[in-house]
Amino acid sequence: MPFRGGNGGVPLQYAAQLNWGDTVLCHHFYQGLLNHLQDLIANREQGKPTSFHAMYQLAITVDNRYWERNCKRDRFCNTEKEAADSHH
Repeated sequence: MPFRGGNGGVPLQYAAQLNWGDTVLCHHFYQGLLNHLQDLIANREQGKPTSFHAMYQLAITVDNRYWERNCKRDRFCNTEKEAADSHH
């Protein structure tokens, strides 16, 4: 899971020790996500999840889709470039 440390969020291994409620944990987890994931989650028509479990599951789903799309796009771009290069 793309999660930045430092001031952006609290690593999950400390969540149980902090005794935070679900909403606070959800907020801090979201704050710790990388910017591209925050953007994709924040711009959802349904809005951001309010429970930690829902946020965690959504972050995994969005991250997987993001990397799948990048991989497909990179493959497509490379294929187009190779085709253009072969015509010169």
